[in-house]
Amino acid sequence: MTMLRMIAALSAAAFAFAAGPAQAEMKSQWVDYSHGDTKLKGYLAYDDKITGKRPAILMIHDRAGMQPYTQKHAETWAKLGYVSFAADFFGYGQGVLPKDVPEAQA
Repeated sequence: MTMLRMIAALSAAAFAFAAGPAQAEMKSQWVDYSHGDTKLKGYLAYDDKITGKRPAILMIHDRAGMQPYTQKHAETWAKLGYVSFAADFFGYGQGVLPKDVPEAQA
């Protein structure tokens, strides 16, 4: 009887492992927008499998401007169930990225 229970438990565990959790459909896209005459480009990330209302996070990049790690942070929040938007602060939509710290501070 103990062996039968063990086989049943192992079978259930194998089935649960094979089925696994539903894979998230991560979506991300660049969003063009403007403020006055300045063209801006933000990065939007969200999980498409989540429906209904969701919390949102508005991110502002650091003084280096919109960088790949900014996008990764937005995607990390999206994996946690948030709609994440990394807003453009410098004019990335027009190709503006500061070359150094003094330029970013200006």
